Amino acid sequence: MSLFHDASHDAVPAAEHPTLTWEAPQGTLRIWSHASEALILGLTIDPGFGVLFRLNRYQDEFLRIARRADGNVLLAVADPGRIVGYILVERPVPRAWQRRIVQSRWEDCPAIYELGALEVSRNYRRLRIAERLLEVLVADPAFQDKILVTTVMRRYWDLAGTGMDAWRYRASLVNLLVRYGFQEYATDDPRVITEPTDALLARIGPATAPEYVQQFHRLRLAHTPPTL
Repeated sequence: MSLFHDASHDAVPAAEHPTLTWEAPQGTLRIWSHASEALILGLTIDPGFGVLFRLNRYQDEFLRIARRADGNVLLAVADPGRIVGYILVERPVPRAWQRRIVQSRWEDCPAIYELGALEVSRNYRRLRIAERLLEVLVADPAFQDKILVTTVMRRYWDLAGTGMDAWRYRASLVNLLVRYGFQEYATDDPRVITEPTDALLARIGPATAPEYVQQFHRLRLAHTPPTL
């Protein structure tokens, strides 16, 4: 039985077109940026997911972000309409941490968006899907004057599926993000610094206003006293 298919929708609404298409050994792969609710509801999800969410929660999370004016769901889709990779981007929102909900330190800067999740199905890895998703994301005109922040956190990594240890996986993930304009930054965020393999990375868009760049640097070290 396929997951998340809604028979009341076509697999791909006629008005929507993929941002990028390429051929892989498994067939044609397509990437949609700013995926709509109709598109999401018409697709199935590959069973090789399940690292970041339970399988029955993926559609809910995709729809939640697609409904936000400041959200962007990027989907990698294999024939005949199966989601095999994705990126989720949105304005900062409160997060659960240590059994409580905490506000995001980034909320007060309107230029900051969070790359909150990047995942590729175990069944479709080594096809450059993550690279193509990032390629589409950073080429989006909407993010040329924005700052994209993301945290790499060990507790969300599929180490068993990759055969890597934590430090090797961290290096591969950071290197991937750096190739698409991200840079690792120091932070005093307790959600990041409690685990030595975790890290904060950000891509500062080339047209980002200087005052927002300065605000980003203040916020990443929000609890660190300034050096005299």
